[in-house]
Amino acid sequence: MPSCLLCRKFVLASVALLLLAGCMGGGVDYPEVVPVTGVVLLEGQPLEGATITFAPLTGRASSGKTDAYGRYRLFYKKGMEGAVLGEHRVMIRKSVIDPSFVPSREESEMDAAQKQFLEASGIPLRIGSETSLDPDGSENSRAPLPLKPPLLSVVADRYNGPETLLFAVVDSRDNVFDFAVTRE
Repeated sequence: MPSCLLCRKFVLASVALLLLAGCMGGGVDYPEVVPVTGVVLLEGQPLEGATITFAPLTGRASSGKTDAYGRYRLFYKKGMEGAVLGEHRVMIRKSVIDPSFVPSREESEMDAAQKQFLEASGIPLRIGSETSLDPDGSENSRAPLPLKPPLLSVVADRYNGPETLLFAVVDSRDNVFDFAVTRE
C-alpha cells in the first residue's frame, strides 16, 4: 500500500513539473520590429482617417491610422508598435459613403424590415444619419443611409491594393516615411 501512495505522489509531482515547465518557457517569439512613422498627403493636404499598411514580402503586416494632420504610426499587433525589418509593400486606404447613392424602393424596404427585426431583438440600431461626408470631406445633408451603403475609395487604386506602387524599406535606423497620393 505505501508503494502505491508513493507512486501517486511521484506521478502528481511529475505532472506538476511538466505543467510548470510548459508555462515558463512558452512565450511567443516575435520578430524584431522598429518604430515606423510618417505623414500621408492626398492632393497636397493631410489625409485624415486613412489606414496605412506595410506588408513585408513574408510575414505579418503592420498598420496604423492617420490623424487630422495625416500623421501615422504603425503597430505590429495591439500594444506592439512598429514593423519588421525589410522591404514592404505600402497600401493606403480610405473609403467614404457614395454621396450620389439613392437606395431603390426595394433596398429601402429591406433596410426598414431589417431595422424592425433588429430593434425587436433588442439590438439598438441607427440606419445612417442625416449628415454624411462627401469624398472631399464636406458635409452633405441627405436622407438616412442604408445599413450597408456603397463606399467610394478616396485614394487611387494604384496605392491601395496588392498591386500598389508604394514601397518602403524598414531598417534599424530612423524610419519616417511620408507619402503623397492622389485621387486618380
